[in-house]
Amino acid sequence: MNRLPQRSLSRTFFAVGLVSAALLSGCATSRVSTSLSAEQQVTQRAQERWNHLLKLEFAKAYAYLSPAERAVTSEENYVQRFGRGVSWVSAKAAPASCDTAERCSVVVNLQTQVVARGFKDPIKTTPTEIWVLENGQWWFHKNP
Repeated sequence: MNRLPQRSLSRTFFAVGLVSAALLSGCATSRVSTSLSAEQQVTQRAQERWNHLLKLEFAKAYAYLSPAERAVTSEENYVQRFGRGVSWVSAKAAPASCDTAERCSVVVNLQTQVVARGFKDPIKTTPTEIWVLENGQWWFHKNP
């Protein structure tokens, strides 16, 4: 009976693990159809991210951060940034505007409810988000 040397088996399992991890990481966020324009892709991803935030799915929203941001911010630290003093009521991404082929901005029409005495009506704000293209995918780039 032919048996592979232990070293070959270890390499095989390691390679299978790497391929599996790569495939699973691609599933972490939805893939945007390449038939959409850059502006449409960014608008869609921004809305998806905000849908997760509205549902308090912070770990899912974390997956939309740029690879550079995820390299310096752990998922745990990202999730801990969100307090309970304000709750989001609604978020609607306006159509994105792209300055370059690799950088777009999107204005989010956001309504928040402050959880404190004296705040009855939701507060409307319009933050502008920056999205960057990296490795064929659009990522949220946290404003400095």
